Amino acid sequence: MRFGREKGEPSRCPVWGEILMQKNDPNGMAEKWCRNILSGCSIAIGINTAVLIAVWALYMALTTNPISPGSYWGRFIIAPTLCMLALNFCADRLIRSNRIPLQTKKYLALCNALAFCTFLCMVHSILAALLVTFVIPVFLSTVFADGRITRHIFILSLAAQVLSAVKMHFFSTRDFGTWLWFELIVASAILVASYFFAETLIQEGQYHIRSLKHSVREREQLEKRLQKDGCTGLYSHASFERLGRDALAECSACRIPLSFSMLDLDNFKEINDTYGHAAGDKVLRHLARILLNNSDAGILAFRLGGDEFGLLMKGFALPNARNVCGGIQSLCASSSLPEVDYRKITFSCGIASFAEPEIGDLMRLYEAADAAMYQAKRNGKGRIELWETAGDRQSLHPPDKRR
Repeated sequence: MRFGREKGEPSRCPVWGEILMQKNDPNGMAEKWCRNILSGCSIAIGINTAVLIAVWALYMALTTNPISPGSYWGRFIIAPTLCMLALNFCADRLIRSNRIPLQTKKYLALCNALAFCTFLCMVHSILAALLVTFVIPVFLSTVFADGRITRHIFILSLAAQVLSAVKMHFFSTRDFGTWLWFELIVASAILVASYFFAETLIQEGQYHIRSLKHSVREREQLEKRLQKDGCTGLYSHASFERLGRDALAECSACRIPLSFSMLDLDNFKEINDTYGHAAGDKVLRHLARILLNNSDAGILAFRLGGDEFGLLMKGFALPNARNVCGGIQSLCASSSLPEVDYRKITFSCGIASFAEPEIGDLMRLYEAADAAMYQAKRNGKGRIELWETAGDRQSLHPPDKRR
């Protein structure tokens, strides 16, 4: 059974929903790398164009037998650059599309880099040294940490490298003779070596990723253990400040109230002295179960120490917070435990609320609820006292804490 908001009342601020529903996109980083590879290709195209223009200017300044500007610019600069830019643009459009699977996007980005290397070798067929550039897409494939992708790109690169060498042999204006095949063997050996280096990098990277994930899981488990009370499973006093500060910021952003209630079991020392500490722990866990059953994303339950508990209620005004605590009090009083001879279990409760959280601070809320709880103790125990703190700037002096 749950208590609090009336039917039809929104359960939480839209900002909370946005925070709670937000998930880390596991594919976001891979898609970002795809776009980065394309950006790198664009930069490489620009550098290639600038180098070709510089070579043209240097050649024209030094040679006495200049070639036709139209032939050089059209064949080596304009046409190849436009083709590579068009291919890069098409790949970019496809990678940004939501209808293309992520695996296909990875291959598109890497094949675009492979096409750039192929263009270089095909257009500048007098430079056999360009055959070495096919190691670039193989090394780029390591960013995806997928051995199968690297293997496929290696095979495609090797095939493109051989085809480029064949084109150089039959269609180049330069007579390589048999030296071209020696250069192809060396370039292929370098490409094979790059593949094995890439595989090693991937395996080493996967090992480190697994180690990091294991460390993160251990850290998360440790943080969970530290922020939970070992006896009751509720949030501990140590986690109250962090969670309370976050709740105050959320409520301020949404301009909705924030309430805090302090609950203290009545006559708990007498229960411990009469029935023993094991029975006392049973009572603590019993109340904790009731609090947990009435907790959600908007209500956080804490064990603040000893027999004191707290409820931090986001989006609850004072009347609704009173409703929640009243329902919990009824459940607690109506339940019975054989460990304490079925005696009635009650608690005193103080509730404080910030109607405008931005004007207050967490410690004022805590002190106000604490003062209201001691007021409930003085007024006969088993009661709920309210302390409206919105706009109240007076200093809070907790009363005598004797039960």
